[in-house]
Amino acid sequence: MSANVPEQHALADGDAPAPMRRSARRWRWVVAVLVLLVGAVLLVQAWGAGDGGAPPGVSDSGAGLVSPAPSAPPTAPSFDAADLGTLFVTAGDLEDAVPAAADGIEALTLGDEASWGLSPGMSVSPAECLVAATVVAQPPVEYAVRAWGGAEVVFEQQVTLLASAEAAEDAFRTLVTVVDACPEYSLLGPEGESALVSTSPAIEDQGFFPSLAQRAEVARADASTQAQVRGHLLVGNAILTWTASTPADGDADKARERLGAEATLDAMVQARARAAAVALP
Repeated sequence: MSANVPEQHALADGDAPAPMRRSARRWRWVVAVLVLLVGAVLLVQAWGAGDGGAPPGVSDSGAGLVSPAPSAPPTAPSFDAADLGTLFVTAGDLEDAVPAAADGIEALTLGDEASWGLSPGMSVSPAECLVAATVVAQPPVEYAVRAWGGAEVVFEQQVTLLASAEAAEDAFRTLVTVVDACPEYSLLGPEGESALVSTSPAIEDQGFFPSLAQRAEVARADASTQAQVRGHLLVGNAILTWTASTPADGDADKARERLGAEATLDAMVQARARAAAVALP
């Protein structure tokens, strides 16, 4: 998140000598400025004679032009179950922001993964890192998740809805603390399957909405590895969680290029959250 400068054309001064041509151009410029100034004075006088006020865009105090304030969401927007869909980014958002999604991305069908929390029989080790995987420790008021997939990337976004903005702020504070304290943890399955999650230090953003983003790597028991960019964002009584994943295939630099920068993905989620907050009734 440019002004067009008109090209200057030479004045046709015939065969006049160079000094005379420069003098002519200078006087034409002076005359043009005077005409504009006189016109502005007459406009203000005419407006004041009509109703005693200043013309649109001019303050009565003479302070100059008044720019309209941009639309802003409520300080603490409050979402409910019917509003959750507005917080999800779109396929177009992803195609614009994620390099690996530029050629197209489509919605994925989710099964058991569409419910909050760990899958049955799964656990987190160490246990104090649980919130890094589940966002909140107890079932939220509402929860929704969507996923999009392309040839080289999967993007998943979760919306965790709390009872109030205060409750969400407390939960987000706890989440940030746990994420900072758990740079590495394991997801353990009921049949011995496992995944080791290693994360980089989170980049915290105190922009329009509080957020954090970080790089991660997920190494699975089958020797496959995923590179990820993941993040969380607090908006009113909702916490937005997102994860962009791509196969690491032994080349971390290429994987990073496919996913893009943490700040770019955070800005995409921020923009969608702000639009959703502004649209609330």
